[in-house]
Amino acid sequence: MVEIKENFTSDIREPLKGQTIYRDDEPTGFGLRMTASCKAHIAERKVNGTNYRVTLGRHGTLSADHARRRAQKVIQQMSANRVPSKRSAQAPTLRELLALYLNRKTLRTATVLTYKRVIKLPPKFV
Repeated sequence: MVEIKENFTSDIREPLKGQTIYRDDEPTGFGLRMTASCKAHIAERKVNGTNYRVTLGRHGTLSADHARRRAQKVIQQMSANRVPSKRSAQAPTLRELLALYLNRKTLRTATVLTYKRVIKLPPKFV
């Protein structure tokens, strides 16, 4: 494996066709995708049996250290079975919304139990 640093791309050539991905050891899932016209930092992880790859930013506009820190956050999100997307990068899950709602509202016990049963919250919230 390789260690992706600022001067990493000076030693390698872009592919004439297709793409080449260089993966870093730390964190697992961080890499550099090279095409004939672009070099971009990526984070990838398998979520629920499907591989997901997220482009973090172009090489040169985003430093390797900053991309590595951003990749750690994205991979951690993916580890929690949440797939980051451009459209819903900040969208909370339904369980998170229910927990916020129950903290702010005073509801009858039967209502709270019904909400939790429908959403199927883990036992620590019940």
